[in-house]
Amino acid sequence: MIPHSRPWIGLAEHDAVDEVLRSNMFVGGNLSGRFRAALAEVRGASFLFPSGRLALRAALSALDLPSGAGVIVQTYVCNAVVWAIRAAGLTPILCDTGPNWIATPNTISAAMTPSCAAILLAPPFGLLQSAEPFRVLGLPIIHDLCQASPAIVSKAPGDALGDLVTLSFHPTKYLCAAGGGAVVDPRVTYGARLRLEESTIAEMGPFNNIQVAMGLAQLARLPEFAARRDAILNLFLKSLPKTVTKRLSAALDVNTGDLFRFVVDIGSRDFDQISLLFAEAGITARRGVDQLAHRIAGLPDAHFPNAIHCFYTTLSLPFYPALDEGDAQKIAMTARQLLQ
Repeated sequence: MIPHSRPWIGLAEHDAVDEVLRSNMFVGGNLSGRFRAALAEVRGASFLFPSGRLALRAALSALDLPSGAGVIVQTYVCNAVVWAIRAAGLTPILCDTGPNWIATPNTISAAMTPSCAAILLAPPFGLLQSAEPFRVLGLPIIHDLCQASPAIVSKAPGDALGDLVTLSFHPTKYLCAAGGGAVVDPRVTYGARLRLEESTIAEMGPFNNIQVAMGLAQLARLPEFAARRDAILNLFLKSLPKTVTKRLSAALDVNTGDLFRFVVDIGSRDFDQISLLFAEAGITARRGVDQLAHRIAGLPDAHFPNAIHCFYTTLSLPFYPALDEGDAQKIAMTARQLLQ
């Protein structure tokens, strides 16, 4: 069975971890400083946390919002995002998406309440979703890029990034550091608060040297990851009918090699039936998100029509650089047969 996600671990990562094991120093020293510096070269200043969700919680806490204040975020989102908002002592205010999986200024402004004190942009699939159009709403912006390549942070133009950016290094994310996450402070504005958050959380669970070593090795391989993803993406786009890929093509706002997930529009096809057919062919296919946040909160679907449509019509195929050419060809051929 071809799994939906898998990290690409090579000799560089093995050698880096072996070096840590030989050092007998799993926490402390200057290795984490090297990783911070490498991320800082991406943009601004960076701070390390044991997981992506804790990085997001730290970013929210660094804004120093009133207790219980509202943070508006789209319902089409990983449940870790809602957890982080609540863990920061804040209240998630859920909004609909536009037609292409991401919130728009209109869907956010339609859901805003007087309690809203921040916007949390959480584009899926490695998309960027520029923060610039949301500035007119007058609230600080957290940019959750936990599904994105760190490279897009350095490439983002001008005001495209939020006030703070979060990254994840979970084993199935674009960059794997065996877990962990980071907050990037692009304009070097929140350093004192983030240092306090970092040191406080490190007392409970530090970003250890094995994670740092893997992270450094993977940062150096980002061009390799992008080249392989670009090749697989082009294979998929050439193989599949444009009717199922046009929504992704319309939403694509990053370089093709920086995309994290390859999703297709299955239209009126039944998701469970299609995913079963892929499974019978030895391929794991999933939804774009496992569940919608408003349903967990008990809110009616009628308030979130675009997100509901995206939920039922989006299928995510295996798409990662560890795929060998044979598996990539098999996925492309099977998808063409099932989705034509």
